[in-house]
Amino acid sequence: MRELETLANSQRVHNNGEIVGGDSIARPPVASTKALKLPPYNEDKDGLDAYLSRFDRVCRAFNVQPQHWSTQLARLLQGQALDVYQCLSDNNVANYETLKENVLKRFRLT
Repeated sequence: MRELETLANSQRVHNNGEIVGGDSIARPPVASTKALKLPPYNEDKDGLDAYLSRFDRVCRAFNVQPQHWSTQLARLLQGQALDVYQCLSDNNVANYETLKENVLKRFRLT
């Protein structure tokens, strides 16, 4: 268990742009978002509520700051979900909870 915890901590440190056993590198908070390796949302294969739940968990696991969640989700949307994103105002798009709520409404999952 300790080995797994040590491995997880070293990977987390590596993903945040720090060097284990040396000086840390100053990087913007967005650096960890590059590590997100989720496939794009496919409305034919993926359940939207399950996809968003997985997205939330991955963002928390990689310590993505909440103000970047909507931008990261936008990269992964396709089809009708992307249409919702494109129809929202800039203020609404910047708020992840608003974006999520509107996408869920479009698919009648509220």
